[in-house]
Amino acid sequence: MLGGPSYEQLTEWRDTFVEALRENNPGVVDIDWNYKETQPQYRVQIDYNRAADLGVTVSDIGNTLQTMLGSRRVTTYVDNGEEYDVILEGCGLSRTRRTMFRISMSARRRPAS
Repeated sequence: MLGGPSYEQLTEWRDTFVEALRENNPGVVDIDWNYKETQPQYRVQIDYNRAADLGVTVSDIGNTLQTMLGSRRVTTYVDNGEEYDVILEGCGLSRTRRTMFRISMSARRRPAS
């Protein structure tokens, strides 16, 4: 894992690392990384005690965010001998920065049980 004090520094270190990797390992192909400058990034801070009080696991939170911000294949079904994927995804509105901010603020205002 590669980390940095800022996204700009992380990008610079990533580019240096990938360049060195390509130069020294010509057989390595299709190098990819998680951080993409063109994709929105969110920092999620989980209140583990609150989640535990509510019976919500970190996996539950991750799956929910994955579904809201992208999509998730949850099962398949068969119709007339053809198998189809069932994919959950958040509606377009759930993927905006404004909506994510509202979700964050709502979670912060929620009273402890």
